[in-house]
This record gives sequence, structure tokens and C-alpha cells, in this order.
Amino acid sequence: MTDLTMLSPTAHDLSGLSLAVLFLVGLLAGVIDTIAGGGGLLTLPALLNAGLPPHVALSTAKAQSLFGLTMAATTFWRKGEVNLPQIAPAMAWSGIGSMLGAMLIAHLDVTFLRNLVVVMLVAIALYTAFGKIGQAENHQPHMQKFWFGVVVGSGLGFYDGFFGPGTGSFWIIAFCSLQAYSLRRAAIEAKFVNWASNFGSFLVFFASGSIAWSVVVVMGIGQLIGARLGAMFVLRQGAKIIRPILVVMSLALTTRLVMTDPESPVRQAVIFAVNWGRHFLGI
Repeated sequence: MTDLTMLSPTAHDLSGLSLAVLFLVGLLAGVIDTIAGGGGLLTLPALLNAGLPPHVALSTAKAQSLFGLTMAATTFWRKGEVNLPQIAPAMAWSGIGSMLGAMLIAHLDVTFLRNLVVVMLVAIALYTAFGKIGQAENHQPHMQKFWFGVVVGSGLGFYDGFFGPGTGSFWIIAFCSLQAYSLRRAAIEAKFVNWASNFGSFLVFFASGSIAWSVVVVMGIGQLIGARLGAMFVLRQGAKIIRPILVVMSLALTTRLVMTDPESPVRQAVIFAVNWGRHFLGI
């Protein structure tokens, strides 16, 4: 069997500037991921641009994000912001689902899922910007915690292991809409279930030997710093900072998914409009 680690660059293969950029990307992604999710929008493209093959970049992105998620979850736990026994079932199902998703990643077509996620991310942005999301924590939840853990935990866990973009944002919306959480509480508890799904898929990728560990360390240090800063922002600012960043990251992820898919009808429409405009203006 081919050793996949031999196909990926190590820190010794990358220039000092490249490593510095990856460190800064990890730091910024740690801040964004902790506040509203979406850090993968930065880390995966950065790893691909550094020269890692796609499968290695995906595995490495999962591994380095564990540093940030662990720091964020630990910070929130030490501040007494989460009831671990209460959220543990959702974490367990999320981890199981992500392992299954990661194992099936090479056997399923993501085309339909990509298009569905684009629609869902736009809906999240609109719902967050104009709806009353996260303002009803005293209301009764719409789903029992057990079934929330089973259905949403395993479902979003599978999605994170198989595809991934926007998982943190989806968790925030799920907690707010189905458990009647505030935005602040949803963002905090999302870190724990997201950690579980990342860890589950990480175990699968670790077994495949496709992780560039030296790059993980460099980006992981940045993640630790960024996640600590992001956690402080969440604790001090709450919904004031979570809401706008959730909207921005949802739209940014939508743009990336659309513009990196050659078969996306939206992308084709944009290209047609640009070409028509250039022809009309004689450019």
C-alpha cells in the first residue's frame, strides 16, 4: 500500500514564508471558527495552495482544527458555560456519524449535497440577519434532547465527516431553532459537538496515514491562540459579534462553494453575465 504521508509536503519542504502564512491562517481560522464556524473556508484553500494533495489537505485541515476546537471548548468549560453530561449524547452521536461519513467519503457523490448546502447557507444568512434567531431561550425546545442528539447529532456528524463546510453554522442554527438556545449559548455548545465530529473523522484520517503532521503543528499553534481570542469575544460580546460573523461566513462559504464548482448553474450565470457585460462595454 502507498504511504500517503510520503506524497505530502512536510514543514521542511515549505519556505519560512509559507509556514508563517499557514500559522496566521490557523490563527484567524481559530477566531472565526470559535465565534460562528467557517474556519475551513480559510484553512483548506491555504493548505491546497501550499501544495498538499486534496486528500492530505482535507485530513490535515481536520487535524489542525482540533487544536482550536479543544482550546475553545476547554475555555468555555472552565468558565462554567456548558453542562457536559447534558450535551454528551449529542457529542457521542456526532462523533459516530462523522466516522461513518469519513469512511464513505470516497464512495459517494457530493454534487447534490453541494447544491443543497448552498441553499441552506443562504437560508442561514437570511434567517440570522432578519429573523428572531437566538432570542427565545426561555421558550420550550421543539425537540427532546435525546432525539436531538440522535437525529441532529448523527446527521450533522455524518455531514462533517463526509463534506463539512458550514458545520459549525448549522449547529448554531440547530441549537437555536430546535432547542430554543440564545445565540451565545448555541455558539458555545456548538464547539463541543463540532469537536466530537472533528475527532471522529480525524480518527479515520489518522488511520489512513494521510496527515501532514508538521504542518498540523504549525497551524495548530495558531489555532490555539485564535480560539482563545475567539472564546473571549464570545463570552464578552455574545450575539453582538456572533450574528454578523455568522451572516458573513455563511455568505462567504456559499460564494466559495458556487465559484469552485464548474457545473454550478449560479457560477455559469455569473460568468455569462460578466462575459456579456464585457462584450457590451467593448472590454
